[in-house]
Amino acid sequence: MRINTQGKRECEIILKVIFFVWILASNICHAGEITEAFGYTLGTQLSPADIITKRSGIGPHDIIAKKKSGTVKIVQAYTTPDDDLIFSVDGKNYFQSMDDCSRLATAISYFLHKKFRDVIDKQERIAGKSQEKGTVFSDLDGGKTVSITCTDQTTQSVLSIRYTDIFLAQRALNNREKDTESAESNGLKL
Repeated sequence: MRINTQGKRECEIILKVIFFVWILASNICHAGEITEAFGYTLGTQLSPADIITKRSGIGPHDIIAKKKSGTVKIVQAYTTPDDDLIFSVDGKNYFQSMDDCSRLATAISYFLHKKFRDVIDKQERIAGKSQEKGTVFSDLDGGKTVSITCTDQTTQSVLSIRYTDIFLAQRALNNREKDTESAESNGLKL
């Protein structure tokens, strides 16, 4: 019996979703604050040993996933420019279609909502552009967010699972603006 290419792809996606659900279900009992993503704790210093590709400024820096996830292929970190504190961690994966990406994003959103249900103060849908869909969960008291998005690009769709410390992110952006203003006052363009 032959399964057509479309059927095979759908089976692979369903198996990935089931695997992801199983992984998340094992972690649901550890519900709590939004602090860690892919083995990295927001607000801690990024170790040079964990960096695969370091980019200038705040990043994104490609890093080694300390906790593997079958749903993401690339993990990136954004850091404060002055002391390399992690203010955001982003896991990404690529799909052939927006429908494939959206199915997995929906499953991830469901389980992350369950995992962080005790701290989520606000939930927003991202649907302003036809090329991007997703959900943002916010812990306003703790100053953290988790966003799950699918962005449709020309040849593929990109799944992004991003954990962010909004206070550190604001500090990083403020410091970057100060550095830019200082450099420009000295005749440099960044």
